[in-house]
Amino acid sequence: VQPLVGTLASDPTLRGLFDALSLALEGVSRGDTKIEKLVRPLGVIATNIEETLAGRNLPLSWQNLMTGRTPKPAELRRFVLAQPSLNFKQLASGAQAIGFVRNTARELGLTPENGVRVRLTGSVAIADEEFSTIADGAWVMTTLSFLLVVALLFGAMRSLKIIAAIVITLVAGLVITTAAGALLVGTLNPISVAFGAMFLGMAVDFGIQVSVRFREERFRAPDLAEAMRRCAAFIWAPLSLAAITTAVGFFAFVPTEYSGVSDLGLIAGAGMLIALFLNLTLLPALLALFKPPGEAESVGYRHMAPVDDFLLKHRKGVMIACGLIALAGLITLPQLRFDFNPLNLRDQKTESVATFIDLSADPDTTPYTAEILAPSLDAAATLVPRLKALPEVARVVTLASFVPENQVVKVEIVEDAAQIYALTRSEEHTSELQSRG
Repeated sequence: VQPLVGTLASDPTLRGLFDALSLALEGVSRGDTKIEKLVRPLGVIATNIEETLAGRNLPLSWQNLMTGRTPKPAELRRFVLAQPSLNFKQLASGAQAIGFVRNTARELGLTPENGVRVRLTGSVAIADEEFSTIADGAWVMTTLSFLLVVALLFGAMRSLKIIAAIVITLVAGLVITTAAGALLVGTLNPISVAFGAMFLGMAVDFGIQVSVRFREERFRAPDLAEAMRRCAAFIWAPLSLAAITTAVGFFAFVPTEYSGVSDLGLIAGAGMLIALFLNLTLLPALLALFKPPGEAESVGYRHMAPVDDFLLKHRKGVMIACGLIALAGLITLPQLRFDFNPLNLRDQKTESVATFIDLSADPDTTPYTAEILAPSLDAAATLVPRLKALPEVARVVTLASFVPENQVVKVEIVEDAAQIYALTRSEEHTSELQSRG
């Protein structure tokens, strides 16, 4: 390759390129090589020139041209490391820095149309895209849950005034729980943000229990105040038991060191207590204010009465059967696996996450590395077999890994290459001096 490199070094223009190609064709005419060997490189150059003339800046891989081997993606990849200046007054603190990088890439022509793809990853890019994903996902999830809850209320209550009272109580509880979450944990994460949908799904059940009992007591006692008193006397104990046990279940998440689950347990547990308080205070007040009409018949589903009778008659047997099923479930408990990688909770299609996963799959660029400081190279060598024996370790690199084997032979090869390349360097130096002169 020295004649080609030397020619281009002395004249790095299109003229120099064609001079180099002329040398190759002269070699064919002298019988030094065959034209078949030049078909592929000449075709690559021709394609590149045609794309350039068409206004598309297609990069040319000289490595591919010289060796005939298609370069691996890792060989074409280049890294630009940057520490951005963050603006925490914006929701996406790195938006300005990310916009600057993308605008610069476009100005430099580093676009897919020119055969170059620029991708961003790292903590800042992932955090910004994560926030956007969470905001969009939480909004969709909470809105969908709210609509399903309203549909459920229409099927259960069939009274717009009662439904309005439950929805107002539900919204008030969600707002108060969100404020409580801000006070308790400060910031949300991909797991704790799910408290909204969980609150709606469980807190609405409290409202349904109170309202259904109120409707039943309204059938028995047409006077609204009397029906409310009877409802309160009946419902406060079982509703409190249900809310407290649910809250305790959520609070059981708090001791874990996994912050996402811990925060979710704390917010959701507090939300259950807030929902209990509002359903025993705000909801009855709204029902008294809205004054829904009385009931013409008893509330419930008559065709389900045999089920109630069966459960009451065989309650001990049902409890024993459920206990045995729960014990049987303990057999599968050792096979339960917990994925603690928060990256799997993020949107895999976003650029930052997809790029991070791509880099992680390459052992040369994976960020999942550990560094061990040894007092000497010999001490490091003793750690190598122990570390390689670990199933979590793919490879071990020490300073010795950067010292090539068969150095005598390789040094001779490098010296030969240096002698051949010396002429090219001399021509480059001469051209540089001439340009300066």
